[in-house]
Amino acid sequence: MPTAPPATAASRPWPALAAVALLAALAAFVAGRWTAEGDGHAPAGLPSLAAPAQGGPAAPGVDRPRPAVESHQVAAAAAPAPAAAPARATPELVARATAETAAFLEASRQELHARCWPSGGLASGQPSTLVTFNVTFDARGREIARGLGEDRRARAPELLRCLQQKVPLGSLHISPPGANVGVRVAMRLP
Repeated sequence: MPTAPPATAASRPWPALAAVALLAALAAFVAGRWTAEGDGHAPAGLPSLAAPAQGGPAAPGVDRPRPAVESHQVAAAAAPAPAAAPARATPELVARATAETAAFLEASRQELHARCWPSGGLASGQPSTLVTFNVTFDARGREIARGLGEDRRARAPELLRCLQQKVPLGSLHISPPGANVGVRVAMRLP
């Protein structure tokens, strides 16, 4: 009994044609030339291709070419103004911010101890622990991010949890550095 030959890509042209049509539609969309039929809307910043060009109505389905000057004007109008480059934190700026953060934390030592030191001491039995504050300040000196770390030999998860919950983000301040700056300060508690 004869069997049918296996189907080949050439005998099934529809998937290939569908892929080509999809790529063409995608290319038209990316090029900014896609408009819904008859709605007159064009992508932001570009004139509508559905509207007739100056000089009379266009034949249905025929697009008139736009002058080169117009496309340059549209591109220039649609381009956003370049943003000013953000100021970079110099080593001197980081050193000053680190010193101010350490001084702020040292001045807050008694309050941090009173608020967050576990009443029964550390679960590890150690008399103290080293807490590392990784803090980022914005250009105005306001705290915008904070991470806390602990000494693995004297773990204090309850202390860190309390510091995260009872000392809200934004509590730390330094004098305005003029650029975002990140610092790392270690503090032994109590």
